[in-house]
Amino acid sequence: MTILDDFDAAAPSYQEFTEKLHSLIENLLRVNNIRVHNISSRLKTRASLERKHYDNITKYVSLDAITDLAGVRIITYFEDEVHKVADVIQREFDIDTPNSSDKKDLLDPDRFGYLSLHYVVKLNAERLGLTEYRAFGSCKAEIQIRSILQHAWAEIEHDLGYQSKIAVPAEVRRRFSRIAGILEFVDQEFIGLRDDIVGYSETIKDKIANTPEHVEINKDSIAVYLFDSPVARRIDSAISEILGIRLVDGRVPVFYENLVKLCESVGIKTIADLDLALIENERLIMEFSREYDRQYPTGQKSARYLVRGGAIQYVSLVLISKTNDRALSL
Repeated sequence: MTILDDFDAAAPSYQEFTEKLHSLIENLLRVNNIRVHNISSRLKTRASLERKHYDNITKYVSLDAITDLAGVRIITYFEDEVHKVADVIQREFDIDTPNSSDKKDLLDPDRFGYLSLHYVVKLNAERLGLTEYRAFGSCKAEIQIRSILQHAWAEIEHDLGYQSKIAVPAEVRRRFSRIAGILEFVDQEFIGLRDDIVGYSETIKDKIANTPEHVEINKDSIAVYLFDSPVARRIDSAISEILGIRLVDGRVPVFYENLVKLCESVGIKTIADLDLALIENERLIMEFSREYDRQYPTGQKSARYLVRGGAIQYVSLVLISKTNDRALSL
């Protein structure tokens, strides 16, 4: 039998292995609280295997020598998450070290190209002891881990046909090298930006408590304010009671973004502005909600619950109403 005949016989089993491996990796990342951009998998096609076999017929003499029949690609959002994913892979699988590589260790200083991790893995003994994996003891897979920018680079490089330095003009190599350096810098900048945002979210609570006049209205500051402010909580509870609908904690970024737009529309620029607007207009907010309840009795309301933040929606309506009244009186 030829290597292609062996592949035809093994393909159904390898297809099942590929699907189970994909699902297993998704579960492993989820239980380790690692969020990734995308996970994809594929079984090598017969045509691709045939090309690989005849390109190096002395090396790939049997199906066992092919380490990437099954392939899984994991795309992370940030470059430092590549190594978090790698830690999980190393911990949960048997690694074929000679056939695995960290691409950055293979790059010359002036090499155009980009970074990624490639692991050739097998299921470990513990997992092979489980009934659902027992049939895959001889199966290997290549797991590739990249950030989004690393993946974009690799795809463009592949499309341009310049994966190798061989016969590539020097000017082209220099341009590839410059772009790779820029993308590597951008990858690091995104990590720094993410860390700054996380740091801001962690310190905003103290800033709101101590210097609310210096805290601008944005989706992060509004989220913290709504859950910590006695005034906002009191008004939200009162509105839900007047309307006879349930108050829920809905931490939805899009909802907070809409609240920011409402604040901007009525000139509320800081948390201090918002707090003062709620305090000064609490009575009118209650009157507004009672009027709404009279116009739309229980059973006719479109809303079945009030998301925490209703206080901001209602105070914006009150302020708009005041503005219109002033305009009419002129």
